[in-house]
Amino acid sequence: MTILPQLVENKVTVSSALGKELALKALQDDIAILYEAIELLKHHLKNVRAGAAKIIEEVAEKKPEL
Repeated sequence: MTILPQLVENKVTVSSALGKELALKALQDDIAILYEAIELLKHHLKNVRAGAAKIIEEVAEKKPEL
């Protein structure tokens, strides 16, 4: 599963809800989401970068050892 399409679609609002939801999935069972989010920090779209940063922030708050 790639998170890029979800982050691109989330362009109308730079909401943190999607980032929080994806971070929860990363923490529960899909660590690949975190790795993809790290790569997406370099994406050309602002909303993608913001969403990726939110995922990383949420994961870091809950499980900083990752």
